[in-house]
Amino acid sequence: MGETAGDVIPGRHDREAREHALIDAATAVFAERGFDAATTREIAERAGCSEGLIHRYFGGKRGLLRAVLRSRSATVVEEFAAAIPEYDDPFDEVHAILREYLLTLTTHQQSVRVHLGCALIDPEIGVEIGTLLEDRRAALVRERLARHVARGTLAPDTDVAGIASAISGIGFAAGFVGAVVFQRPREEIERTLETFARAIVRGLAPGGASNERRA
Repeated sequence: MGETAGDVIPGRHDREAREHALIDAATAVFAERGFDAATTREIAERAGCSEGLIHRYFGGKRGLLRAVLRSRSATVVEEFAAAIPEYDDPFDEVHAILREYLLTLTTHQQSVRVHLGCALIDPEIGVEIGTLLEDRRAALVRERLARHVARGTLAPDTDVAGIASAISGIGFAAGFVGAVVFQRPREEIERTLETFARAIVRGLAPGGASNERRA
């Protein structure tokens, strides 16, 4: 007999589908309830799977959290890169990068709270966040800065790696600490980001402050 559209073929593809369903369900439940309050039973019920599969596939709730992080990080980095066009003016590019940090962190603030809360008590989670998410975003910023150095719109002695780390740090501080934790007005944060972008690009201008410090 031939297979119908509703048939489920056991094996690798069936497992992949269930893993994806559990990861999607966990992403939603962790964001709604937080990691500690979320239960594997609720996640399994929402995914339409057996609770035992969470332990079988991921080794428990902590392993499922790490799977969520790995799954989301790739998407977040891709969206981050796609949202920032390449600009001829380095100020426009740095400003756009900082504003995207603000948008990303405020849009996904519940998930960020969950991951950061777990990272504070579980160093391995913190390392994974740094490796999968922040390092990749910083790499994008380095690439954009290096392009401007090559075009001559930034000083040739620009410390691309150092400046990229600074931009990532201020973007996170403004987007999460400022907007989400301290609830600063959006307009105030926007002004701060614009001021920072202007200051850093001015300091890195060809023949500007960056070179004067070495004179």
